[in-house]
Amino acid sequence: KEDGTPRKITHHPEPIKGFPNGYYTTRVTDSFKPKRETLEELYLVLYNYYQQFEDVVDNSIRHMWELAFDEFKETKTSTIKTIRVVQSYYDRYITDEFAEMDITKITLVDLKKYTKKLVDVPEDERLSVNNYNEYKQVLNIIYRYARANGLVTDNLPELIDNQEYKKLCRPKKHKAEEKILSEDEIESLRKVAYDKCLQKKYNVYGYMILLSIETGMRA
Repeated sequence: KEDGTPRKITHHPEPIKGFPNGYYTTRVTDSFKPKRETLEELYLVLYNYYQQFEDVVDNSIRHMWELAFDEFKETKTSTIKTIRVVQSYYDRYITDEFAEMDITKITLVDLKKYTKKLVDVPEDERLSVNNYNEYKQVLNIIYRYARANGLVTDNLPELIDNQEYKKLCRPKKHKAEEKILSEDEIESLRKVAYDKCLQKKYNVYGYMILLSIETGMRA
């Protein structure tokens, strides 16, 4: 049935043509009402019938991405450039092997193993922290779509301890510390600035430097 419960199976002990010992039957559709002599035989018929539909259902990560990404493009106010960048994240971080996995059968352990494989590489090949965040963005797009459409019950990427894997990523580059000139360096700049000014070989940037030195003014 539509709610997932099995349809009623009835047993008819009276003999009919083809079934001298009686039969078991059920209604699958209005036009398909199989009959078999034993319950086991009827189960086999039902299994084969429903298996044909299961075989054509594509719950692969790749197919989920295609559906989720189509929705992303149609509903998000992103530029074409952003859309292309997000697609490049999928292409970079999702391997063909992982893309073929059935999302309904992937466990949290499976996802953790894949994530570890992605970050646990030689130092010169490691992802940056930003790269890791890009990878998680792809997973979230896929799993949020799958969850919203009833294919999975949990958003597994949200259950991953990101800090555990970011430890194996290249750290963010810190901004260079602000350089503070010494008194001697400032005096040297002042002398050069005044000499150039007297020689009339100064452009506007030179006057700006001189103004900054003498007054402390900043842009």
